[in-house]
Amino acid sequence: MDLHVGPRFADLRYPAFERHYTEFCGIGANGHLWVDGCDVVDLATRFGTPLYVVSENQLRHNYRRFRDAFRAHHPQTEILFANKCNNGLAVRHVMNQEGAGGDCFGVQELYLSLLSGCDPRKLVLNGSNKSAAEIEMAVANGVMINLDALDELDLVNAVAERLDRQVDVGIRVKLTLDALEARYGAALHGSGSIAEQARAHKWGMTPEETVAMVRRIGAEMPRLRFRELSYHLGRLSHDVGDFAAVAREMVRWAVRLREATGVVTEYLDLGGGWAFGRPEKTGPYGHDDETTPSFEQYAAAVCPAIAEECRLAGFPLPKLKIEPGRALAACSTITV
Repeated sequence: MDLHVGPRFADLRYPAFERHYTEFCGIGANGHLWVDGCDVVDLATRFGTPLYVVSENQLRHNYRRFRDAFRAHHPQTEILFANKCNNGLAVRHVMNQEGAGGDCFGVQELYLSLLSGCDPRKLVLNGSNKSAAEIEMAVANGVMINLDALDELDLVNAVAERLDRQVDVGIRVKLTLDALEARYGAALHGSGSIAEQARAHKWGMTPEETVAMVRRIGAEMPRLRFRELSYHLGRLSHDVGDFAAVAREMVRWAVRLREATGVVTEYLDLGGGWAFGRPEKTGPYGHDDETTPSFEQYAAAVCPAIAEECRLAGFPLPKLKIEPGRALAACSTITV
């Protein structure tokens, strides 16, 4: 089994193994497992077990491959590493060096991202139950905040006024996903189609609430600037067509918002949840195997769908944000 797929990057030294598990993890000529040029038997002897071994090269390879997959179709795409999948400072430093932004959920993830030296302008604070502490930390440091509830708008504005800060905000939307009414994926939120599960369990603002929030920002809150619409499908599916359907509906929401308010949405944040597949199977109920679509196939489905919807509606092509986590980090780490 050789898992060499996707591009190879000139400044990364790709080893040749007897058997590859990833680009940088495999069985060496001595029959031992190797990671990033290190014999794992030696690592276990030196450091003891249990031991986590993280491949820096694999992290870099995965990030660059994901980034390039999207930018090949949509150059104005920002990759925001979902810190929840591995919030180690060393991992965050590698992502900073690669130019990644960050999806932060909770005050701890936001604090660690800022502590690592990540550019605050590349961070987004998400979460449907934000504390006062994390809102204040985000406002004080110039981090974008995706609003997940109606009362958060007033909370963020009050903090911005008290600290005399300008704040970029987005709005998490509650898509109807009619196109996925008959599509079934992982049953993570009980029974039902992808659309039924998403409507029942995914947080977000209705179209009417979204319009009202944008109007209030424009009329009453000069310290706030609306920048994006956000949606997170998550691990309900690894079918590229399902993610393309989400992207299409987000463009339609942006079009409706422009018609109602005159405001053009600058970014669409498509969230995370994209899978990575392995022959050993990963993901919910082991659905993600070697047949799971690649990063390149994901991007090739989503980006043209957005471009087509924008063209049909006469809407300017928005910038994109994608929030992969496990797809970047999971196969970089082993436990000994």
